[in-house]
Amino acid sequence: MMLTHLRQWIYTFIFNHYNCRDMPQVLANELAEKRVLSTDGRELGILHNVTLDVASGSLETLVVETDHSELFGIEANADGVVQLPAETLDGVSDHVIVSPPE
Repeated sequence: MMLTHLRQWIYTFIFNHYNCRDMPQVLANELAEKRVLSTDGRELGILHNVTLDVASGSLETLVVETDHSELFGIEANADGVVQLPAETLDGVSDHVIVSPPE
């Protein structure tokens, strides 16, 4: 029951806060393992997970597995993972679209 609530919350948060009004409904488990592309079409990696602030409930980061040493100036860790700020999320379709942080 709790997992279903979390999935719906993540969809609602993304829908309401990231101007993805024409985005089809996406559950959190459907986001995992989606390709991550930049707004200029560059393939950045695979979405592995997301992190949330438990106190506020806000989406904090997109956890992306990548072969790049850095994404938008954020270095990958030893496991090839970059945590992109949530505000980089630009949309979700067959893949996750991100734009450089401002």
